[in-house]
Amino acid sequence: MRVENISIKEELKKLKDREKIILKMRFFYGKTQMEVADEEYHKRRYQELKKMP
Repeated sequence: MRVENISIKEELKKLKDREKIILKMRFFYGKTQMEVADEEYHKRRYQELKKMP
């Protein structure tokens, strides 16, 4: 394994879950920044609505 790969793996471990999800959506699922932002907005909105009485 190359040094670059080890460094990247170590840095990825430091990311928050949300950041990991964004990276997956962008680079593995081919989502645009706008698509990621739209999904994040709707996810947050859904969580807010669930908290309402």
